[in-house]
Amino acid sequence: MCIRDSFDAVAVCTGTHQIPKRPEFKGEQDFQGEILHSATYRNATPFAGKRVLCFGIGETAADVAHEIANVADACMLSIRRYQSIVERFPGGGPHTSDAYTSRLLSSISSRRLHDISCTSARDKLKRECSEYDRVLATWTLNCQSPKEQFLTKNEIFVQDIASGKLAVNCGEIESLQGDRVVFADGSTFEADVIMCCTGYQDRFDFLDDLEIPDVRQLYKHMFLPEVGSRLALIGWARPSVGGIPACSEMQSRYFALLCSGKRRLPGERRLRSLIAREARKEEESFRLSYTIRTLVDYVGYMSSLAGLIGCRPSKLLLLSEPRLLERYWFGSLVSNHFRLSGPGKQTEMARDVIMRLPIGWSRKDIRRYSKEGMLSYLEELVEKIRLPGRGRSDEHYGRTS
Repeated sequence: MCIRDSFDAVAVCTGTHQIPKRPEFKGEQDFQGEILHSATYRNATPFAGKRVLCFGIGETAADVAHEIANVADACMLSIRRYQSIVERFPGGGPHTSDAYTSRLLSSISSRRLHDISCTSARDKLKRECSEYDRVLATWTLNCQSPKEQFLTKNEIFVQDIASGKLAVNCGEIESLQGDRVVFADGSTFEADVIMCCTGYQDRFDFLDDLEIPDVRQLYKHMFLPEVGSRLALIGWARPSVGGIPACSEMQSRYFALLCSGKRRLPGERRLRSLIAREARKEEESFRLSYTIRTLVDYVGYMSSLAGLIGCRPSKLLLLSEPRLLERYWFGSLVSNHFRLSGPGKQTEMARDVIMRLPIGWSRKDIRRYSKEGMLSYLEELVEKIRLPGRGRSDEHYGRTS
């Protein structure tokens, strides 16, 4: 039964994890084992006593490889390159990794952050350390710039590498031959199962007569220029660090303002220009993870949408409360930063949440890494207060109220 109805606007909030993306392997038609996708994975029980190759290195791959490695006869992790790993408790400290997802982190250049990571890894290897620490430090030294890729925020599989339960091959899979996986370096692995932890497709087949070849051709990963604000795709902005829900909340707030007529999108020609500019920046920023088209810079994306919504925190408020400013800059970037002022503000509640969140960075780290970025930000705050209307990074606010 087909039900038809008419609406002024539609929000599509199905997310990107719907249709599995599975690679094709040369010789797979003659492979004697199974080729599965992690979308079908429920637990490790079916893989007990088997030889399993796990392909991929995202958060799902980390969990799946860890669970299978602990029951399989043999398990290998196949990766194309070493991807940067964020420890759940960085440096063995008391705070989880989200406590470090801050404006301070965003202000550190890609090259400098890479140098910091490598220096820390080398220092660890010079000292007496556990096998786990040695594996993680060596992995870090094999990585490229962490800010130019999606970060794997799950290091649980490293302990399996350290214990010898999980082997690693970094390189392309050349072919499948019988029950063997042949790698580009000439090595092989006998496998009963290949588990592909390779993510999902960005597919919009349900949108009749609308073609979306790439989410980076959407304004803010949300709007088609030819359709405008009548259709919003919520959830196709995936930060390299930070949370999809936080980005989706900001998208939803912007869409609500557009629907109410309190904001308006730029015209189609202007939208296409803005989309092209943002797409170029994202291509450059995430050159190492070019296949993940949903990737955005967390701090930049959230701040950009805050500019469009009109909920960037009051400069006077931040300058008048040094402790709040400290947590705003050094603490975890959470949605409450954008509830301090502007539409939908809940100032007291937001302030209370922000003040209770821990600052992961040590005082030593703050002194070492934050001087340039913090001084620049303070100068920007003062400049915006002194000269109202100047310094906006979003020239297309499009307010009608």
